Amino acid sequence: MTGFPANALLFPRVRFVLVEPTLAANIGAAARAIKTMGFARLVVVAPRDPDYRQDADAIARSTGAADVLAASETAADLTQALAGVTLAIAMTGYDREFGPKLLDLRSVARRLADELQSTPAGEVAFVFGTERSGLSNADLLRCQLSCAIPANPEFASLNLAQSVQVAAYECQLALRTTTAIQ
Repeated sequence: MTGFPANALLFPRVRFVLVEPTLAANIGAAARAIKTMGFARLVVVAPRDPDYRQDADAIARSTGAADVLAASETAADLTQALAGVTLAIAMTGYDREFGPKLLDLRSVARRLADELQSTPAGEVAFVFGTERSGLSNADLLRCQLSCAIPANPEFASLNLAQSVQVAAYECQLALRTTTAIQ
């Protein structure tokens, strides 16, 4: 695989937001997941362990992405975490009665790439909920789009970091097919 294209300049405008994660190890694994795909912006909202950056399991699971873990931002709530974001994507496993209609991840990643192209100063965010229950309805309503990762309907359980990895991969693919704003 060749290096990242010139439009890798768009990558810093993508953030991955973890809302109230329980396990510090999952935060470390998410840091690794996004760095592997060329991203570095990780925002953690109200983590159970406020010292997650120094947690031995988080550092071990970050495997080479300790810099992303150490540089991660914390926010008191999702509103603060989304400051400066022009497009927020709620990652959820199912369609909800309220909120944005559930879309497929690949088309949402393309829309995200288009948003970055058309809004030179804006940022975009993928928003992930807690390991146990996902995003609350209130947090889902703070996002403009909602999407899920297609999975086996009989066992659609993805670990938080796995979900982050798939979203980062799809976003990276979509950005690779765009032309960077000069």
